[in-house]
Amino acid sequence: MIAYYVLAAIVILGVLILAHELGHFLMAKLLKVKVLEFSLGFGPVMLRKRIGETDFLLSSIPLGGYVMMLGEETNDVIEEREKHRAFANQTILKRAAIILSGPFFNMLFAFLLITFIFTSGMHVYSSEIGTVEANSPAARAGVKAGDRVLMVNGDETRTYEDVIRPVQDNPEKSLSMIVDRNGTLLSVSVTPEKRIGYDNLNRQSEVGYFGVTPAGSKVLYRQGLTPAMRSSLAKTYEMSQLIFDAIVMLVQGRLPLDVVSGPVTMISTTVAQMKLGWQYFLFTLAFFSINLGIFNLLPIPALDGGFIPMLLIEAIRGERINEQKQELIQRLGFRFLLALSAIVWCIDLMRILSCRY
Repeated sequence: MIAYYVLAAIVILGVLILAHELGHFLMAKLLKVKVLEFSLGFGPVMLRKRIGETDFLLSSIPLGGYVMMLGEETNDVIEEREKHRAFANQTILKRAAIILSGPFFNMLFAFLLITFIFTSGMHVYSSEIGTVEANSPAARAGVKAGDRVLMVNGDETRTYEDVIRPVQDNPEKSLSMIVDRNGTLLSVSVTPEKRIGYDNLNRQSEVGYFGVTPAGSKVLYRQGLTPAMRSSLAKTYEMSQLIFDAIVMLVQGRLPLDVVSGPVTMISTTVAQMKLGWQYFLFTLAFFSINLGIFNLLPIPALDGGFIPMLLIEAIRGERINEQKQELIQRLGFRFLLALSAIVWCIDLMRILSCRY
């Protein structure tokens, strides 16, 4: 079992890191910057393959990766004929594009995964009603167990989520529904009650309450390419907003630090979702890919986002920050990340121990 989790960890982290580093690599190649090394992992090299002018490496510590470009290191010896291909000699906009392409590819990877899920189809709860709570808005409107909701306010409802979403979004507003009851179409009017709901970050909001549960029957929900891309874009944005809000609330102290998940929790969650079906696994993978992309955009030295303030300062001053100062900033940022990683690992381990005992 331990070997299975270790293998799953390596594969999952490898895929997410590959998507990230591929962004840096492809943008550098597009802008004619020479890439010396493309590595999955850190530390001692296990495999090395030279393709063209780039060495592709598989390193022993699978907790990250890097793309090494000509001119990134201060001691690089650059021939005169290749100076125009050095990263350090590129314009601010080109350097920013290469830096930001890693996080962007994590977002793009998530978008493509979710699009694939929506076009392939998922088995989800149908719009059939299972139970109706006594004295609930649904009961007062005449909705009964076994009814299949076909439309809400003129919009087709194929899944249970299609029914509940407009209910939750419209507290104390009248909704018209078309239901199929044993082959007979009926029109009902429902006014959801206003209640206090909580989102994934434990934030309060007013939501509509219907008083029903799904019947449990499932349907294969599949979309065409264009609507799937629209739905995927909306889902990617929704996940990104959730992660961004969580980071802001953590910084503000409005979320406890123990909600942070590290590699251990990430892998165990992904493996658990894998058991529910490949669609759930890919959804989880997409979520963590977005997470990695947004985390790398944080303005912390040693992360992609940490380079952007330095580029902005360079643009304002008209000259670069002293190399010694840049190296000092990077070292401080790296030490901060090491400390943060240690805290996250401790939180992960405490979570596991508390679950076990």
